[in-house]
Amino acid sequence: MAMCALWAQSYWTTQFVGWSGPNSWVGALSMGGLLRFERANYAEDAGGWNHVRYATPGGSPPGLWSEVYARDRDGGPLRRVGFAYAHIDYGKNGTMVRNAVYLPHWAAVVLLAVAPAVWVRRFFAASPWKAGRCKSCGYDLTGNVSGICPECGAVVKEKT
Repeated sequence: MAMCALWAQSYWTTQFVGWSGPNSWVGALSMGGLLRFERANYAEDAGGWNHVRYATPGGSPPGLWSEVYARDRDGGPLRRVGFAYAHIDYGKNGTMVRNAVYLPHWAAVVLLAVAPAVWVRRFFAASPWKAGRCKSCGYDLTGNVSGICPECGAVVKEKT
């Protein structure tokens, strides 16, 4: 749910969170329906954690989409839906390299929904209406030979 809220908010508010050390930095940016995860091998500022928030810039295409088209020229068909990768060598000698991965918010929502979906499926798969239980009430019929559920009185035709 939080990722859905971040996705909706990304169309009017851009957010960046990152960490910078003495020789490198990492960060994540949410803007205009896209996420950008990046890492660089050079220091950007004094160091530590950083969070920045500002209005999402307009344009056509809006936000990070123009950056995706400019930086991932060989992206192929996945680039059109927001998946991209960029490797930028600012120093042209490997001393200032930045790598960025772009993905649409919807992909993150789907990815983060997998674990809860598996849990829900397992929860319902473990329902009382499975083998060895009464089909009417779910009572455990182990050892019952009478053919009648002792809990609800339903007739048990066969051991389920």
